[in-house]
Amino acid sequence: MIDLPFVLESFKDGQGVLVSLIDGEEFTLYDFEMVDESIYDRTDLVMATIRRVVKSKFRYRNETKIELSIHDIKSLKDPDSGFFYYGA
Repeated sequence: MIDLPFVLESFKDGQGVLVSLIDGEEFTLYDFEMVDESIYDRTDLVMATIRRVVKSKFRYRNETKIELSIHDIKSLKDPDSGFFYYGA
């Protein structure tokens, strides 16, 4: 099984990743880091910065932070080459 938190934190600073969520939303995100579990008493939250909103039912500004659960991530891929880091 893939260690998704490790994959997310292994991306280089500033490296954009196309993140697709199970609810159909898509974002190009960068600068991933796991949220300290002592804040929400959860170990599944990741924070990242939005580079671009591809598809969302909500309005987000580029360059703002977003928190999401790793359980909501459907796939991770390179926005330029289409290479899948996770999912398919």
